[in-house]
Amino acid sequence: MHKVAIALLLSATAVQAQNVNAYSDVTILPGHMTASGQYLAGVQITMAQGWKTYWRQPGEGGLPPVFDWSGSSNVTSATVEWPVPEVFDTYGLRSLGYHDSVVFPILFDMSDPQADARLRLSLDYGLCSDICIPAHAEASALLPAGQVHNAEELARARRDTTRQASGLVADCAVVPAADAWRLDATVRADHPLERDLVAVFETADPNLWIGTPDAVEQGDGLLFSAPMEWFGDGAFALSREDMRITLISSGRSAVELTGC
Repeated sequence: MHKVAIALLLSATAVQAQNVNAYSDVTILPGHMTASGQYLAGVQITMAQGWKTYWRQPGEGGLPPVFDWSGSSNVTSATVEWPVPEVFDTYGLRSLGYHDSVVFPILFDMSDPQADARLRLSLDYGLCSDICIPAHAEASALLPAGQVHNAEELARARRDTTRQASGLVADCAVVPAADAWRLDATVRADHPLERDLVAVFETADPNLWIGTPDAVEQGDGLLFSAPMEWFGDGAFALSREDMRITLISSGRSAVELTGC
């Protein structure tokens, strides 16, 4: 592996990136202010042929991307809008992520929206082909106040993100299963549900692991059953109101709901 230094010039905006692997490039895409008063930018990961990277919940393999903006100036917070992932089934293991290229839209709150901002990104992420490796990249970009860049590309990336569900309800239960636990979630809708939906369960507790669920039809809904493991000390309690459920369709669209 070797270090690659890339300097890009986007109009009047300088973007610099350093990547410590030969299989991907990471670039910040400057954007523009939104009607809500936040600045929209993007982070693009471009991968060599045959390589993939991962979603926020990578599934049964891989590492999720971790965005660190702490070195930035005139930035108070950053929110990632996650593109809908592909579902990869490899050797009986399911993972969620992206191949070739992906743009993550990022919304920034600024201390002074009328002033320039300097973004400095430290990104840890996973890459996988025949082998899987942890990767790291650093990138920076100047965001000039009042300018517009990459509007069409960022708008397209936002259209491909997960949407909040409407007309869906979920009921969850934790049940004993052999020497472990199982999460059963019944999802119902006010419209027909696709029978090949892939469900992903996420909890804020880092010590609670929820595996890949199986799905069966149950009345007017779908029952998803997933193995659970607790890696903390003592007993655990599932915070059902904080459970995030994402349903991914075969057509690469996705909706999510919180609470069950």
